[in-house]
Parts: sequence; C-alpha cells; structure tokens
Amino acid sequence: MASPGNREHGAGRVHRVAAPLKHHRAGRGRERLAGDRDPMAAMERGLLRALPGEIQEQSVDEGTLQFIYRCAMHTRLDVWLQCEALSLLESLSAASLIKVLTRRLQNPAADDDLFVRRRAVTLLGDNLSRLPVLAPLLATVAKDPSAFVRQGFAAVLEKLPRDLASIWFFYLATKDPVPQVRAAALLAGLNLLERPELTADVLSVL
Repeated sequence: MASPGNREHGAGRVHRVAAPLKHHRAGRGRERLAGDRDPMAAMERGLLRALPGEIQEQSVDEGTLQFIYRCAMHTRLDVWLQCEALSLLESLSAASLIKVLTRRLQNPAADDDLFVRRRAVTLLGDNLSRLPVLAPLLATVAKDPSAFVRQGFAAVLEKLPRDLASIWFFYLATKDPVPQVRAAALLAGLNLLERPELTADVLSVL
C-alpha cells in the first residue's frame, strides 16, 4: 500500500497537471495542441507514470478522478484540455481509460474531435499490451472517417503484438483508400522490420 508521503507527492503532481482543466482560456485548444503545450505539465505526467501503478491510482481522490473523467468525455471543452484529461487517465485509472477510449473512438464527432481521437489512438497503442480488452477498438480506428486519425494508427503499429501488427500493417498499407495513410503505414513498416517475427510479413508488402 502507498505510504501517505507517496500519496501526497503523487497527488501534488496530478494537481499541477490537472489545474489547467479547471482554469483555462476558452479557444486555446487548437493553439496548445499545435505546439504551445506546457512542458511542465508533460514532465509531471512523465514523473507520475514513473511511479508504481498502485501509487498512481491512489494519487487523487474520487472527486478529482471523476472530474478528469468528465473532462475527457466532454466534447465541447477545448481540444487540448480533452487530450490532457485523456493522458491523465492513462496513469490514474485503467477502467476509466478503457471507457473513455471506447466512447471517443466509437463515436467520432466533427471538426476538432479528430485531434482528440488521434491522441486516443496513441494511448490505445501505448496501453494495448497491458489492457488487451482494447484490441477490438483497432477495427474501429481502421474505419475512422479521418485520414489524420488513421495515420495515427499507422504510427502505433510498432507497439502492437505480433499478430495484430501484421494484420493491421497489411490492411493500412494495401487497403486504406487514402494514399497518405498507405504511405504512413509503409513508413511504419520500416520500424516493423526491426522485429524479426514481422520481417517476412512486412517484406511481402514492401
């Protein structure tokens, strides 16, 4: 069990990262996502993820966790804030992350929602090994209406287990209707070549 000191230390980190969710200027989402991200927030998320999982999930109280969960689900918040909430859930609650990724990827919205889905795809790739229940969402992502999101799928192929990486590399590289997505998959194939168990599959397409 986490010691009070560890819990307090983790809670302080989450508070510093979560604070912008409660105090923000409307309309800043796209600009923040385009490159004006808070480097301190990113560093704090990294430090939080370095803690043991038990400590991470005990770092905030239930009220704060529910607030972050609602932000991750709230399609009318600034895009950057939705993405930050998603990233926090990765460390704070696996169950909440599964629910939010499923909801956001299965219910694509218009306009800037594609940026949130792209972040969701990145988190899907990062967490599939520890949360295999997420695997069915790969088929959903492969049919996402945004080529930008599907390019994000290509970018996480190298993180997938062997069978899934092979199946979806072949699909994206040969079946996707958009040339840019097929090109992104072929580029990802160069990284897949570094995995001996995938070499033959990749070379059959390249």
